[in-house]
Parts: sequence; C-alpha cells; structure tokens
Amino acid sequence: MTEFRSTGRDLRDAKQREAFLLRLSDALRSLGDPSAIQSAAAKLLCQALRLDRVGYGAVDTAGEVMSVESDWSVRRLAHWAGERRLLETFGRGLIDALRSGETIIVNDCKSDARIIEGSCADVWASIGTQALLAVPLTKDSRLCAILYLHSAQPRMWTAREIALAEEVAERTWAVVERARAEAALRESEELHRLILESARDYAIFVIDACGAIRTWPAGAEAVFGWSAVEAVGANAAITFTPEDRADGAPAQELAEARENGCAPDVRWHIRKDGSRVFIDGSTRALRDSMGKLVGFLKIGQDVTAQREAERAVRASEEGLRSALKVGQLATWDWDLRTGETVWSDEYYRMHGYDVGEVTPSYGAWISRVHPADRKETERRLREARTRGQEYANEYRAVHRDGSVRWLTARGRFFYDEGGAPTRMVGAMSDVTERREWEERQKILVAELQHRTRNLLAVVRSIANDTMAETSAPILFRERLSARLTALSRVQSLLSRAAVEPITIGALVRMELEALGADEAPGAVAVSGPDVPLRSSLVQTLALAVHELATNARKYGALATAEGRLRVAWSTTDQGQDGPRLAFEWVETGIDGRGVADGRARMGYGRELIEHALPYTLHAQTSFELSEHQLRCTIVVPLGRREGQEAA
Repeated sequence: MTEFRSTGRDLRDAKQREAFLLRLSDALRSLGDPSAIQSAAAKLLCQALRLDRVGYGAVDTAGEVMSVESDWSVRRLAHWAGERRLLETFGRGLIDALRSGETIIVNDCKSDARIIEGSCADVWASIGTQALLAVPLTKDSRLCAILYLHSAQPRMWTAREIALAEEVAERTWAVVERARAEAALRESEELHRLILESARDYAIFVIDACGAIRTWPAGAEAVFGWSAVEAVGANAAITFTPEDRADGAPAQELAEARENGCAPDVRWHIRKDGSRVFIDGSTRALRDSMGKLVGFLKIGQDVTAQREAERAVRASEEGLRSALKVGQLATWDWDLRTGETVWSDEYYRMHGYDVGEVTPSYGAWISRVHPADRKETERRLREARTRGQEYANEYRAVHRDGSVRWLTARGRFFYDEGGAPTRMVGAMSDVTERREWEERQKILVAELQHRTRNLLAVVRSIANDTMAETSAPILFRERLSARLTALSRVQSLLSRAAVEPITIGALVRMELEALGADEAPGAVAVSGPDVPLRSSLVQTLALAVHELATNARKYGALATAEGRLRVAWSTTDQGQDGPRLAFEWVETGIDGRGVADGRARMGYGRELIEHALPYTLHAQTSFELSEHQLRCTIVVPLGRREGQEAA
C-alpha cells in the first residue's frame, strides 16, 4: 500500500513538472528581451515552489561581482537588485563550489557551517533569507550567472525542487543566450543596413552564381545610377564598360573569384547615364556550410574624384618639375622643428654633390658655402628668420673638385601661432655665367673708357699737329679729315678684334686699299706672315702706316710711274720684352725734289714714327730719306711688358 502511494505521488509530481515546464515554455516563447525572459522564469518558479524570492544574477568576467537587475518576490522578502561581491555574499568555500558547477543547497543559513565559516551569515540575515538554492550557469568553464532561490524560513529542499530549479536554470539560460544572439544579429544586420545606406561612395551588392544581381542597396544605386527595381535580376555585367564586356572581363572576374575566393575589381565601370566611374573593389565568392558556391559579394568604392585629383596632382608636380628643370631652379624644404630637410635633385648638383650622396642638412649645405661668403650668408639667414623677412642672398659654392659656382637663393620662413619659426622653403639658381658676364662687362667698360680716353688724346694730338704743320684752313681740313678717316678704319678693326684678330698684314692692306694703291699691283709688293697684334699696338701703328702711305701717294713711290713700294715684316726671337715684330717700309724711284723740300717728308708722320712709337710702344725706329729712296723700319714688342699697362 505504501509503495502504491509513493508511485502515485511520483506520477503526480511528474505530471506537475511537465505541466510547469510547458507553462514555462509558453511564457518564454514570445519574449525576446533577456531581462524579461529571466524575470518571467523567476516569477513562475517562485509561484510554483511557494518561495519568497527568485532571480538571476550576472557574474562579471573576473568572477568577483554579481549584478542583479531585478528579481521576483511574492512574500515577505524585498527585491535583491544591485551589485553583490561574491566573496562577501557566499564565502570562499561556496564560491569555489559555484565556479566548479556545483549547485549550493542551504537549508538553514543560521546553522549551515559553510555560511558560518564564510562569515556571511549576517549578510543573509540582513536580507531576510533563511534558506537558499544557488544554481551556477557556466560557459567555456567560466561562471557567467547564478539562479538563486530564497526562503524567509528554514526549508528542507527536496530532490524534486532541486532538479526543477536546475532544469529551469538551464532552459532559461538557453533561451536567454538565444535571445542575446538574435539581438546581436539584429543589431549587426541593422548596423550593416545603416552602413550600406550611408556608404554612398560604396557599391556593395550580392550576385548569384550565374552573375545575376540579387541585392542592390542604396550605395550601389548612388554609384551606378540604376534603381533596385532596374538592377535586381539583371546581370552584373551591365556595370562593366563595353570594351571590358567585349574582352570577357565579367566572366573572367567570376572565374577567378570562384577559384581563388577573391578577385580584384579595379577598373573603369559604366553608369546608367553612360558616364564612367572608377571603382576600387573586389569580388568575393560566397559558399554555404557545405562549401557549395551560392553567389558572389561585390564590394567597390567610387574613387573617381580621388583618381582625378591624383592625376591633377601628378600633372601639377610634373609641370613643376619641368618648370624647375627648364628654369634650372633648385628647391629646398627645411623643417626647423625636426631638422629634416628635403633637397631637389638640382640642389645636390648646384652644391657639388651627387644626388643622394649626403643626407640633406644645414651642415651639408653650409660646408659647401665659400669660406669668404659663409659669415655673411649665415647673417642674412638669421636676420630673415628673426625679422620674418624674405631671405635673399648670393654666394659662392665650392665643389669637391675645387670649382666655384655662384648661386642666388631666395627663401621664406613659416611660423606657428606663437611666432616660433617651424619651416623654411626656398629656391635657388646658378648665376655663375651671369656673374662671369658681369665681370667681363666691367673689364670691357674699363677697356672702353681707357680706349676712349686714348682715342680723344690721339684726336687732340692729330688736330694739334695738323694745325701746326698747315696754315691754310682748306689744307688743314683735308689733312685732318684723312687722318680721322684712318683712325675710324682702325676703330672698325678694333670693334671686331674679339672674333677676328687684327694682323699687321690686314692693317697694311687696309691703308693701301684706302689710298688706291691696289690699283697699281706692279708698283707695290707686300709680304710677311700673319702676325696678330694686341689691341694696344693697333691704333698707333695704324696711324704710322697711314702717314707713310699718304706721303708715298703725295711725294714718294706712289706719286710717280717709276716708283716702287715694298712692305715686308717678320718676327724675331723673343727678347726681354717677348717676341718682336720687325716691320720695313721701302720706297724706290722717288722724286728727288722730295729731299729738297724736307718739310714735306718731315711732318706729323715722321714725328709719329721717330718719337711717338718709341714712347708709347717701346719701339725701335729709323727713318732714312735719300734722293731716290726712303727706308723706314719699326721693331716693336708684340707682348706686353711686365707690369706695363696697355697704351
């Protein structure tokens, strides 16, 4: 009879348990919030077992604190919400048991040794708990939560109650975990949706295994222009350019993604309106859990503007490089905070370095500045930096081989909000040729001034001498004009001396041609080597030849049919003054009356030869006139005497 009653009670308990679990499942099925799920389970369990308080506490990752958002209480105990330190609540022994997955059963907190030894009896007394069950919930061997059941009176927990509590804890926790996972998934999906809708520069869409478009978010529509109604179901090849479609690029891309899992998609694409857009993206294969290909995910960013900007920057940089190269400019960029300096290739070369030979720095620069210019260069740099002015300077750079180049530099400092210099940029050019031309110009100007003074002195002398030997104004004008004309011819030769050296032969022939002596070739013989004359010799020597030729035309060999003129010259060995020119002028068959009229052959010309040439050119001269012959010799140094200024 006793056995029959026990069996009947077991059957009744089993039916009650099943009925309770059904009610629990029905109550939890429609709930999605983890907190609501735990609260509903706590309520049903609290009512079914006639308890005073039931709830869930979440344990932190460190396993030290339990947090209770809310619990269910139907009798005399208040809610237990808040944070509880596990060690203070359960004691060391019970905490270790919970962490190992053991359910804690306390029938009477006042007499349970574990509570008393853990020094937590006062904690339970303060919250009115006399008996408790604590069911641990673990994940990956970590204590994650605790289902607690509290009674305000001591209670002998039955095996049925303990088993039911453990099953409710497991079932509820499974529902909570699923709800959290679904919430996380929904949150992730919502986040992805927001990302897709917000990423207007990104085209992210899915195509099936055959290439047909399955999804078409707002970003894809913004990039390519087709609406979702127009795009979904169409082949993704519509986004490829006609030439890429003709080359089979869409199929090749899918084949590569199918084989390798991913294929690059970096190329020009086409929009609905026919315009082109450059996409930087990829195509990835999508497979199910069995590894079967189910489609492809295409992800691409519209980088058209960026690409055009980069192209414009490259074009600008190339233009700048070309301009710098054509203009032969060098640039530098100096970060004053770090000392880091950037030189252009031309900057290296202007300072005598191979490109990349040294690390650009202040020291590498200043070491190549000419010692004589270094102090002034650094002073100007400091002054520009201190005053916020433009740096402008011209200095010499000494190269490794000892050669010197003139450089002109201009730079500008930049400052932070506090006024401290932070950066300096500038450009420079090589002005060596300009400096050399300036030096040449100075020399030429000085030479011109010297020659002008000499020329005026010569003109004054010619005028005075001509006036002294003539009394009639007409005769004075004729002789002065002839001599000035000869002087003009000499100046014409001197103006071309830089490109066409003046020789004694050219000078002699010029004077003879001017007097028409070339019309009687049998009467005139000219011979001698090409001997270039320095400029300081030409003017005075030319005037001497002019006077000889003029007198020969008027009184000498060129004045009679029987007269003969021989002009010859040669060079002699170097003497103290260097090589010398030996010039000889010989007239024969002349009219003896010229000897009687000594004044006719003793005028300005003879004065020039016998006195002016020795004085100005350090020449040795002789002038011998007889009844039938005139012989004039002139020996003049061709090189400038040591320390002697040119006349």
